[in-house]
Amino acid sequence: MRRIEALVDALAKLYGGLSDPLSDAYKLRNPIMLKAFNPKHERDDKGYRRFKHLVAGYENAILDVKIKCSGRSRSHLQPVDPLWKLVCLYGNPRAATRTVVKFLRHALNDDTIPEDVTLSYFIEGEIDARSSN
Repeated sequence: MRRIEALVDALAKLYGGLSDPLSDAYKLRNPIMLKAFNPKHERDDKGYRRFKHLVAGYENAILDVKIKCSGRSRSHLQPVDPLWKLVCLYGNPRAATRTVVKFLRHALNDDTIPEDVTLSYFIEGEIDARSSN
């Protein structure tokens, strides 16, 4: 499993985006509750993006997280930043990082992932995979 996908899954779990049909994330098909910044994007009354299907929401989530982890977003995150900064950027309390890390340890079968893991961990290999194509 790709680390970036495991991270998106962990964030989606916080919102119930893949498993709770009563959650806003599930209803909007927006697993990590991305905000709509482009006026062309369909949105709900709170400004969250609404996707036509889950695949579109999930692919946009992966792209958004990948951009943020690589330091290429307007959020000013950098690859050397700890995971908690990303968790908080998506509107969660810092304490939610513990839940995300626990999920990641299980999903990636790696009990050594530290709670202060840096964002670069999630994009390692992504760049190498693109350049070898």
